[in-house]
Amino acid sequence: MLCVRATPCETYETVEPSPVARIEIVHVDVDVDVGVDWAARTVSSLTRVTMLRMLTMLTMLRTELNSVKRKLGRDGGLSLATLRKARAFVSGLIKARVLLARIGGRGHGVRVNGRLVVRNDGRMTIGRDTVLRGIPTAVELATGPNGSLEIGTGAIINSGASICAYGDMVIGARALIGPHVMINDTSFHDLYDRSVVPDAINVVIEDDVWIGAKASILPGVRIGRGAVVSAHSLVNRDVEPFTIVSGVPAAQIAKLNPKKFVSPTSPAKTGDR
Repeated sequence: MLCVRATPCETYETVEPSPVARIEIVHVDVDVDVGVDWAARTVSSLTRVTMLRMLTMLTMLRTELNSVKRKLGRDGGLSLATLRKARAFVSGLIKARVLLARIGGRGHGVRVNGRLVVRNDGRMTIGRDTVLRGIPTAVELATGPNGSLEIGTGAIINSGASICAYGDMVIGARALIGPHVMINDTSFHDLYDRSVVPDAINVVIEDDVWIGAKASILPGVRIGRGAVVSAHSLVNRDVEPFTIVSGVPAAQIAKLNPKKFVSPTSPAKTGDR
């Protein structure tokens, strides 16, 4: 049985902020059972609207909760560290359901840890198992009226990252976006008429790219597969696959050997889990 404690009146930032209950696991056993018992215990402290919303989300999360049960082990022996991981995992799934409810597409297993600000005036798609980690600073995702933002499978976007698409922007599978990275496909203000937003120039970040903390990716840039952008870099031109760039503006400082790159489909090395 999964027992859940809910505390109301915590607000997460969206375009239209609304109160969302905080969900906390207080006990985990072998079977997953959500809904009736939890609703009976918390009906006095939650508003009717919030209650219906949370019951709907918990029903939709049955698949994810079953996966949590499998990850917790089959012998029933649960450590405190495991319980904390389970609580964080389920909490992240629930936040993703709430804060990303209005985007165009969200894959299975997307998680939001901490704060997230979303403004979706265009189209936004987030691939499965992506993690948005807004701790301590919110992650910001935005699209303009004709913008399209596509984030691939298994990407990790860290605290304070700001990503805005007024054109077509693609962030590939397993991309690692460091803290306070900025990725924009427009400069937002014309040099001579600051009330005019310049046309967007598409940005593409291919699979397995690693962008270090506080780097800035300017409009029109394409970063090739497996490339690394060093922290604090300003990228204003294309980056070749499997290269390391650094500086302002960013320039190539090293090449990586693609044959040594470990992809998700590569056989695990000895000692890997």
